This record gives sequence, C-alpha cells and structure tokens, in this order.
Amino acid sequence: MKKPKGFIALTSVIIIGAVALAVGIGVSLRSIDEANMSLAEEMSFRSQVAAEGCGEYALQKLKDSLNYSGNEIIIIGDQECEILEVEGNGNSDRIVKVESTISGYTKKIKIEIGKINPSIEIISWENVADFS
Repeated sequence: MKKPKGFIALTSVIIIGAVALAVGIGVSLRSIDEANMSLAEEMSFRSQVAAEGCGEYALQKLKDSLNYSGNEIIIIGDQECEILEVEGNGNSDRIVKVESTISGYTKKIKIEIGKINPSIEIISWENVADFS
C-alpha cells in the first residue's frame, strides 16, 4: 500500500512545529522568571534605600534633640518607612530601629549609637532579620 503524497512532509512540519513551540515556551518562561527576579531585586533595593534614609533621618532628629523618641512614619519620595521607638536616653548608648516594606520586601536596620554630641559615634549599623 502506498502512503499518500506529502505524508512525510506534513509529519515533518508537525514535528518541527512542536519542537519550535516547546523551545519558544521554554524561552518565554525563562524570560518571565528573569523579569520577576529583576523586579524582586529592584523592590528589595528600594526597601533598603528607604530604610537607610529613615535611619539617617532619625540620627539627624536625635542630633537636633536628645529627647527625640521616634515612633513615626516617614515618607521619602514615594516610599515610606517607620522609625520605631528610640531606645535609651541622653547623649550616649542609644539604639535606633527602622523598618521599610515595599511590595512585600522588608528591610530592617538597627543602629547602635555610642554618643550623639558633639558628633555622632555609630557603634554599629546593620541589617537585621528581626529586632531582638
């Protein structure tokens, strides 16, 4: 029995089309994953920048007034962050905690201060997973 004319050509086109479709879907999914990772990095970076800005703001407020207690939300551009209650009192041994969450990405910074005046002496400035 003879195969109809064009059977091999049609089968080849279907197989090549299926392989091309599979490759195209794979490339598209990879591109989507990379775009999502890039967006996640951007949101994490923005959250970090907002938290650092909040920390700088809190240090300036402490420098201006040793009675600054924190407990405020700061808006920096289109980002916001929170300064938690400043620990300690007076000119030395103070702790500032700030937090920023942008699109589900949270950054927390804990700043330990040795003294405030005449110049601020920062003992440590670190990102933390949680305030303890």
